[in-house]
Amino acid sequence: MAMEDPGVSLDTLCYNLSNLQVLARQGSWKALVDVIRQARNLSLPQYPHEQLIYHAFLVLSHMKLRSYADAALELEALDDFESPQYQYEHYPDLYPNRSGSMVPFVLRWLHAELPHYLNQPLVTIERLYSLYEHCQRRIDRLVASNVRYLKHAGDQTTDVTNTAVVNDEEEVKEGSVDCSLLNATTPDDGASTCVDSEFGGFVSGMNAALDDTEKLMEGQKSSASDARLKRWRMRKEFAINCILSHHINQRDFVVALKWFKELFKIHPSDPWLFSKLGYMQMQMGDFKGAKNTFSEVECIITKADVSNALQSSALKGLIRRNKGLEHVVLKQYSEAIKEFDAALLMNPVDIISANNKALCYMYNRDLMGSTKVLESILDKAPLIALNETLVLNLCSMYELAFVHNHQTKKNLSEWIQQIAPGDFDFSCTRL
Repeated sequence: MAMEDPGVSLDTLCYNLSNLQVLARQGSWKALVDVIRQARNLSLPQYPHEQLIYHAFLVLSHMKLRSYADAALELEALDDFESPQYQYEHYPDLYPNRSGSMVPFVLRWLHAELPHYLNQPLVTIERLYSLYEHCQRRIDRLVASNVRYLKHAGDQTTDVTNTAVVNDEEEVKEGSVDCSLLNATTPDDGASTCVDSEFGGFVSGMNAALDDTEKLMEGQKSSASDARLKRWRMRKEFAINCILSHHINQRDFVVALKWFKELFKIHPSDPWLFSKLGYMQMQMGDFKGAKNTFSEVECIITKADVSNALQSSALKGLIRRNKGLEHVVLKQYSEAIKEFDAALLMNPVDIISANNKALCYMYNRDLMGSTKVLESILDKAPLIALNETLVLNLCSMYELAFVHNHQTKKNLSEWIQQIAPGDFDFSCTRL
């Protein structure tokens, strides 16, 4: 299972993994299900870790296709993720010198999310809390391991080659493989098959002088451990965001505030996070609090030194979008439209501002203007703007604006079929 070769491919790490990733990126979920079933019939994913990766893609595909019962059956077949059969040490001949869980992180997450779609929201929240605790335990172990390593590294009598790192991971050199989807399917405690810019880079290259070997190995072990720690902290943050979203969905605003505080510990000056808090305050009916939060957002952005032009435009657009929402709450729809227009000038594919602008036109009884806004954003950026909420709003406006709206909606549906991913829910066209 050594993965030192810089030319290693995804298919070396798991049978046909590159094809699975291509189909997932394309949104070809039905084709992905067929490919996985054919591979299973031929017993092609032979190694236990490969079979778990295939399970992850299959469960994800079923959920994308809203086949939640099928997804549940797949997860039930896996039984307990903590079972010895999912530990590397259970297969010493296949995975020599390896220990820990080979369960992909995405499987744990899908296992947590699925009950929500089976009308069991409280089970989902409970499992997400367990996922959060799982991430925290991994972080604590990695931090403790790093402390032990640094202590030993400072002792000249210690052989750094024997300094163990908890669930030490195999790695390939940065840039050797495409990593955009792989992190979700990497083993929970096991092999980190590659690293992209999002998860930090490992030290690459083994051509240091022999007399500097110890220093090089120390740097490699420290860098790899730092990358693992960063990855688990990102997973923990991901779990927090999932918990937060579900509490907001359940209107558990007091509990949600607790998790906002956890996120602010990580990102104390994140304008997007502050904006999300403001949106929740609006749902709570705390308009004054939301207005103060949006003022804090503007203050943060004004003080920020942003060199990237696109990022700068997005942040300035965020200010105008928030101002537009303030006007919407006050039923000042004409003023809100001006703010959303300003946001769209800075970011022409801001679908949130476009959708809100269309709704303001509708509230102002200008249904033709409303439909034109949504048609325009779909025409400018079909792959970005295409989502069920926007299409549902557009079709609802067609029904209000036109007597003979069936053909209009049918034409829209036919156009969507040409570009939509396999999981697009066509019921939003109201045909």
